[in-house]
Amino acid sequence: MIRTVLCAALSAVTLVLALATSVVQATNHARGQQLDQLKEECCMLEAVNGDRAERILAHDHGPIDRPAPAGPAKAAEAAP
Repeated sequence: MIRTVLCAALSAVTLVLALATSVVQATNHARGQQLDQLKEECCMLEAVNGDRAERILAHDHGPIDRPAPAGPAKAAEAAP
């Protein structure tokens, strides 16, 4: 009698564990699909940003010419 009860309890626990595992797997599958969609969107944005960066670099005319700072020149003139 005790053996039958223990076997039935073990079978019930195994069934509950299997059902819980299937629920977790279904949830993980749905989350995985959402993450995959988000990854695809990020890849598309990276491609667009890369294209824009290439266009900006194509229009680049080189470094900006900056005038020399006037501070050291005035100090050199006042010293002699």
